[in-house]
Amino acid sequence: MQPAIFRKLVLSLFFTALHFICAAQQVTRVVQDQFSKKGIPFATVKVLNANRGTIASANGEFHLEIFENDSLFVFAVGYLLKKISCRNPEREIFLEPLVRTMDTIVVRHTISLGTIVLGNGKDMLHKTHRCPHDKKKDNCIPWGPANAKEEFAERINLPDPSRIYKIKTVYIPTRKDDEYGPVLIRIYDHDTISQKPGEALFVRLVNVSKKDIYKNKVRVNLSEQDLLFQGGTSFYVSVGWPDGPVKKRPAILALFEQDTKNTFSRSLTTKEYQWVSFGRATNQDGTSRRNTGTAYAVELEQLIRK
Repeated sequence: MQPAIFRKLVLSLFFTALHFICAAQQVTRVVQDQFSKKGIPFATVKVLNANRGTIASANGEFHLEIFENDSLFVFAVGYLLKKISCRNPEREIFLEPLVRTMDTIVVRHTISLGTIVLGNGKDMLHKTHRCPHDKKKDNCIPWGPANAKEEFAERINLPDPSRIYKIKTVYIPTRKDDEYGPVLIRIYDHDTISQKPGEALFVRLVNVSKKDIYKNKVRVNLSEQDLLFQGGTSFYVSVGWPDGPVKKRPAILALFEQDTKNTFSRSLTTKEYQWVSFGRATNQDGTSRRNTGTAYAVELEQLIRK
């Protein structure tokens, strides 16, 4: 090969490699409120039609490998979904607050009728379940974060249309451990078309400690949040994990073999970031097993208008 041709070939390969290196962007970005310019905690960032995504930190920052041809979906509780191109992305991504048009539940002139416990785990609320590595009992299947940013939601059906229900406490089964890391708790509205989780209404990072554990369940107090729902409808409780390294071992979610239609899951590492029914499994001989699902328990205060 002649020297001139060889040099052209080397330069061509160099610039091709440089293009691909530059195309992958590794800078940290931040999701902010369009008006206050404050970071939006735990915003979800999904690469469209790709097996990549992440969850922003408590101050709205995230780190994600993106390419020039990528598009991002960015959404957070209380904000409109935004789609952006990655060709010339800014460091700051601004979201517009969502103005809710649904009817506000009025709680003036109401009386309390006491509390009620709902959810797949209501019957085991006051029982201490065991999970491996404790002992393999109670048909318990431990599940921790697998770098997939997965989350598991359970539908809570509210029985009496004449009543208003206020979320007081959520109980999440976990595996007994010496220490517990953080989990993300979300509340979703019910999508009447898909019959799956709809709009995200609430998100909180729960830094689990031993004082939050009740009979091997993470006890999350939400009584001060005024999360109100009309009876005859449904809402969803979801559990996931924050992105990035944590100082403590993550709190493990305890799933159970059970018959249930109320458990859904999704993951940012799938192309279609959609909720799917979770847990249908098959034995080695090809026979069908029972569903594996969540066993959350939700304590609600029942209110009725005077």
